Formats: sequence, C-alpha cells, structure tokens
Amino acid sequence: MDPEVRSRVGLRWDDQKTLAALAAAMREQAKAQEQLRQTAGTVARDLVTAAGNLRFSLGMLTDTEMVRAIRVLEGVQSKDDSAGQARRAGGGALHAGAHHSQPQ
Repeated sequence: MDPEVRSRVGLRWDDQKTLAALAAAMREQAKAQEQLRQTAGTVARDLVTAAGNLRFSLGMLTDTEMVRAIRVLEGVQSKDDSAGQARRAGGGALHAGAHHSQPQ
C-alpha cells in the first residue's frame, strides 16, 4: 500500500492489534448476522401458507445466503492467521487466485 494512503487511513494491516480488532469485529458481525438469520427464519415459519413463494424464498434465503455470509465473516480470522503463518514461514503472499471462484 502507498505510504501516503496508509498514513491517511491510519491502520497498519501488518500490526497484530489491528488484525485482532478486525477479527473481533468480524466475530461480532457474524453473531449479529446469526441473530438476523434466526429472526428471518422465524418470520418465514410464521408466515401464513397463503404467502407461498414469499415464505419459501425467505426460508431459502435464511438457509443459504445468510449462512454463507456468516461463514465468510468467520473465515476472515482464519485467512488472516493463514496468511500470517505463510509470511512468517517465508512463503510470502498466498496464491492470488485462491480467493476467486472458477467458472463451471
């Protein structure tokens, strides 16, 4: 990162305190997302049968995309840990393509 940009942002991503704060914030966000998922699931179950597709769609959303969002948030810390271990071991940055999904 450009040193000028780094000084304006005020965060050092190579600082363990910054990474620990990020991991803590991601854990809190994952917890909030799980609470939202639980609420949305309750709403979906409580909708009248006549709601049909809306009820089904909301249930699918809670069981797929909301779960995926939680996994992403929980994965932030493990990716930071893996990248830090690779750097300390002399492995440099992780493979750049590892974060992109391949078209099928």
